[in-house]
Amino acid sequence: MAVTQADRDYMRRIGAQKALSHAEAAADHMDCDIAARLARSWELSSGARERASSRAFDDETPDASYALARARGLVLR
Repeated sequence: MAVTQADRDYMRRIGAQKALSHAEAAADHMDCDIAARLARSWELSSGARERASSRAFDDETPDASYALARARGLVLR
């Protein structure tokens, strides 16, 4: 499927709007004092830490993976 000039123009408009949106968010962030920025950073990193914790992947431990591989005949020892 060929990309038309209209497609390119549409994507450029989306890119311009995204750039404006990011610039506004950055300006809002920089308008906050350091304590507010640190609090927001802590809040964001705390949420990500819970999702990325090893408890979220209990069923994907190496022991369980090796046991499954052995059961399927994929591990020689």
